[in-house]
Parts: sequence; structure tokens; C-alpha cells
Amino acid sequence: MSQSPILERYVSIWKGNNLSKGNQRLLTTALVMIPTLGALRMENAGVVVSFCGAVMGSAIVYIFPALLFLASGGCKSRWERWFNRFLIVFGAAIALVGGSVSLLDAYAPHLLRQ
Repeated sequence: MSQSPILERYVSIWKGNNLSKGNQRLLTTALVMIPTLGALRMENAGVVVSFCGAVMGSAIVYIFPALLFLASGGCKSRWERWFNRFLIVFGAAIALVGGSVSLLDAYAPHLLRQ
């Protein structure tokens, strides 16, 4: 069974097939430095921790397993594919809500309380 072209592209990039060593180093450095510089400017590191926990928790529980299952080609039926796609969308929605709530709690807590 063939994978979708978009999924093949992401899997290929994830494996590092389309990136030179210099671009891999640049991407890795940027992925580490951008959040670090942002965290250094904040007075409360708990904001970063809660935001990352909300977003990455959703990704680990819902998004990554569904993506890996789809990429493995283990889908036997159309319903399995649709359910895993639903899990990806659901996980993205939960990550968006969780990340938003963590930021609102830090910067506008009056909006969350009655």
C-alpha cells in the first residue's frame, strides 16, 4: 500500500534524506536556540514548561502514534486510516486548546476565572 505524497515527504525529511549535513546542523541549532532565547527573556519559566507540556503531551499521546501507524502501512481497512487521521486532527485540536489555555493562564488569567 502506498503512502500519501505529503506523508512520504515528511518521513523522508525526518530520516534526513533531503538535508545536507550543514542544513541539519542549522535546523538543529535553530530548534534548540529559538525556544532557549525565548525562555531567557521570560521571568517565569513555568509558562514555557506548561505550553510545551500541553502541546507535546498531545503530540505524544495522539499525533505521533497515529502518524507512525499510517507511515508503517499497517492499515488493513479504510476505517483504520480514517480513525488515525481523526486522531491526528483531534490531537492537533487538543494541542491548540491546551497551549492556548496555558498561555491564557499565564498572561490573562481573568479570562479563565469566573
